[in-house]
Order: sequence, then structure tokens, then C-alpha cells
Amino acid sequence: MNNVETFYNVSLVNFGQYKNKRFFDLAGDCLNEGVYELPEYFTIEKALKETKNYPNFPFFVLVGGDMSGEALNSRQLKRADQGAGCITVYSITKNNYKKIIENWLDFFVNESCGQCTPCREGLFRLREVFMAEKVNQTLFNNLLDNLADTSFCALGSSAAIPIRSFINNVLPEMEKK
Repeated sequence: MNNVETFYNVSLVNFGQYKNKRFFDLAGDCLNEGVYELPEYFTIEKALKETKNYPNFPFFVLVGGDMSGEALNSRQLKRADQGAGCITVYSITKNNYKKIIENWLDFFVNESCGQCTPCREGLFRLREVFMAEKVNQTLFNNLLDNLADTSFCALGSSAAIPIRSFINNVLPEMEKK
């Protein structure tokens, strides 16, 4: 919890200058990438609109980090940001879902410290299963469950969040296009 934004806000509280604002990092397929200081109660939709980053094309967002967090379709944005500092916008028509998930899995595989077997081996196998010509859905889902339930650290246990939320919230939207 000791990040720059927290220290900054503590100093504002100390000097009586805190105004219930927080930083939003907007990235990806948006016009005005950058860090914005906005009211902390803003919804994801309002943050995108206020910064002139609300897309005029089919899109989804990843809220919570560039590789981690929850994937939401464009109808799920009327909720508070809930402390997630990064909102990454993805064009549904411009991006290939296999490449997106491959990129996320590459990140998790590369960032694993290798100390716990569920994370080290689980992430490697998850990527291997996903990259196969025909994905074994049962094995893929079992690996996601095992990572979430048995990894020692937040990296391994959080790897399932963007992938599972993408499959549930975004993939059906992409298949309609």
C-alpha cells in the first residue's frame, strides 16, 4: 500500500488539502493516454468521458493494471473504479483476443519469481495449453483454478482474474462482431 499516490495523499491530508481525488492512468487504444487526477468516486465510464477517452468503436477495458485486473465490456462501466489506478482500453475490432491473452500470459510467466511450483509450473502450463492449436478447455480452467487457489503470492493467484473475466465479459462480445 505504500505507493507514491498514497504518500502524496497522506501529505495532502497532513496539510488539510486533500480533495478526494485520485490518479487514473488511461492507456491503450484511447486518444489521450496519460495520468489524470479525478474525483475518486468517478465511474470508469465517467473517467473515460471526462478525459475525452471514451471510444467511438467497440471496446473493452482492463481495470486494475496493464496485465492484471478485471476485463469489462462497454456495458459494465457504470461502476466505481474501486481503487484500480489503471484503465487500459482495447479495441475489439483492432485486437485479436488470442494475442491479448498470450501477451497477458507472457507477462505472468516472465514475472514469476519461480519460488512456488503452482505459479512457476502453472503459468508455464497455462500458456502452453492456451497456445495449442486446439485449447483443452477443461485443463485450461483447471489450471486457472489451481493458480488462484494454490499460488503463494498475489502474482500467481491473480493471473486468473483478467483471463476469466475476459472469457466471461468480453469474449461473447467479440464473437458477436
